Amino acid sequence: MSYDRSIRAAALVAVALTAGCAGVTTAPPPDARPPAASIVPALSLEGYKKQAAKHIVAASPDAFDGQLPEILKSVVVLDLTIDRDGKVVKATVRRSNGYKDLEATALDSVRRAARLPAPSAAVHRGAPTITYLETWLFRADGRFQIRSLAEPQPVAAASASN
Repeated sequence: MSYDRSIRAAALVAVALTAGCAGVTTAPPPDARPPAASIVPALSLEGYKKQAAKHIVAASPDAFDGQLPEILKSVVVLDLTIDRDGKVVKATVRRSNGYKDLEATALDSVRRAARLPAPSAAVHRGAPTITYLETWLFRADGRFQIRSLAEPQPVAAASASN
């Protein structure tokens, strides 16, 4: 085999190995947080909301994965203000259906996460802070998902009794 063909063959093997490993991940321990330097900045507010929600969920024992129940116990909407460094400047309840303990759980999950990822320049656009609404979806046992991360729910079949 010629030198050029050897290099091409080695490059193809490297690409194949890399592609084969792309989907392989290992789950971090439940209490592990990724280092801030490994976070790729989001380029939109929606992307940032997902990034911040992942950070909050990683720090919260009250979060759960998987399908949401058909009927939620509570929906809590928080008004969040974040500075350029990711510090939570303000977190207040914007909307709730009255379960004070679940409002406190939502607020505590933000406090527990401490500093959130810093919003990129594309998100804060030179402003000292960004403000957005985020929704906590609570099931009957008091555990939650954050709306920005919740999977779409299946649509119930329309009633055929017309």
